[in-house]
Amino acid sequence: MNRSVNVSANRSSVNNKRITEMSEREYIAYRKRRAASLNARNNVLKFVFIAAAAVVLTVSIKAITAFASSSAGAEQKYYKTVSIGYSDTLESIAESNYDPAHYSTVNDYLKEITDINHISADSAINGGLIIYIPYYGEVH
Repeated sequence: MNRSVNVSANRSSVNNKRITEMSEREYIAYRKRRAASLNARNNVLKFVFIAAAAVVLTVSIKAITAFASSSAGAEQKYYKTVSIGYSDTLESIAESNYDPAHYSTVNDYLKEITDINHISADSAINGGLIIYIPYYGEVH
């Protein structure tokens, strides 16, 4: 036990010596420990840098992908006005403007038209009346 205390005390005294006061053997041991310590620190710094770069790269790729998918080929709902002709019905307007890519049936599209304009599907409409109908188009 005394021996381990002496080794520890000896190591401590070597660390506290100035480099000019060290023997060649102590100096070589000191340089090896110092090099190992610097190497370990550099390895940790490399790991942290690579991890941070990976995180930044991943976030950037996700952001670019999200932006590209949201704007490329994206469609948005717009509204236009239609002037009702004297022979038109809500059903005929819905059938002529129906888009199967966005509505399951003509009746779903007709329901949206009636909801937007606050009218019922069986309401009598007069020629010259202007209503709003939805349509989809490219994002501007």
